[in-house]
Amino acid sequence: MDERGIMDVCCGSQWPGNMRKHFPIEQYEQMQQYRLRAWENSKTKWQIGCQSCQLSEQIKDESSREKFNRIVDVAENPINTSIQQTTIRTGRTCNLKCTMCGPSLSSKWASFVDNNLNSEFIKKYKLSVDDEEVSQEKFVDFVKNKIINPDLKRIEFTGGEPLYSKATYKIVEYLLETGYYKKIEKIKLQTNGTTKFNDVMKDLFKRFNGSVEVSLSSDGTDEVFEYIRRDHSWDNFVDVTTSMKQFLDTTGLEYSLKISYMLQAINSKSFEKDREFYNNWDQLHDREPFHYDIVHDPKHLSLASIPLNLKKLWKCPVDDSLKYNQLQHKNMIEYYDVIDTKDNHPSWRNFIPELEL
Repeated sequence: MDERGIMDVCCGSQWPGNMRKHFPIEQYEQMQQYRLRAWENSKTKWQIGCQSCQLSEQIKDESSREKFNRIVDVAENPINTSIQQTTIRTGRTCNLKCTMCGPSLSSKWASFVDNNLNSEFIKKYKLSVDDEEVSQEKFVDFVKNKIINPDLKRIEFTGGEPLYSKATYKIVEYLLETGYYKKIEKIKLQTNGTTKFNDVMKDLFKRFNGSVEVSLSSDGTDEVFEYIRRDHSWDNFVDVTTSMKQFLDTTGLEYSLKISYMLQAINSKSFEKDREFYNNWDQLHDREPFHYDIVHDPKHLSLASIPLNLKKLWKCPVDDSLKYNQLQHKNMIEYYDVIDTKDNHPSWRNFIPELEL
């Protein structure tokens, strides 16, 4: 569920042409009926909105479908409508404006768009926000009344930036006050690595007996990191990551601290170097600390903007849905040049000049 009060039966990636049906919180029962129909239909063919899992399984990578079927009982008992696993997007509030993101997921982006970009550019690159967030009170109350229940096994917080959201802490405090945290087997936090754990999160982790997964969003190192993760610094990311690991080491918890990396045109050259660095970085804690997804939308920032010879040279994973498109390549250059100028930011040409046309 996201900050608009919109529910999705799955948290797997989706993009235009691959969108599942979504439901407002007022249609909770209709969502459950849709889920059961989709479950039955999935026994004979892949459903709309499932392409990310289909692609992962085709390349022998573990998909979200396979992962979550190990966690919850729905595969054995689809009639059980109790929510056992949930991903809660607690708001658009975010202190970064990452280049592949946008105003629908980041308040920092929304402010930047309003103050710097003209209507033609906004329309061309789909940078407008039409949907309003539901009130925080209504959002949190719905989570308390419909989402959190005795069968809940896994909860994930994402954003925006969940460690900047008051809703995150209200939900965590509710888990602590009611004791529901004792029933949960795993807590996951998707964070951008700008904010250290506060006292509320530390209290939860100190009292929790399950496993914790902290997924740090990072798409490079040094100047590539700072280019993509606007308003963040590499030094601060290292400091926050180190602080998180030091604290989690004191809890005695089974925990994972790893990287969530978005492969896209602008970091395609450094992808192999980044993967090697993160797989060997001693401030992470996981058997496989580097996890990546491939950006499909926006298309102009994806691998569709990388000529085939450069993809081969840089050993980019092959994705047939992202074949080279020169128009997308031109759009990528225009997009970054405008953003960099308005943002007074050093150009991408400093680290990946091969993308110049």
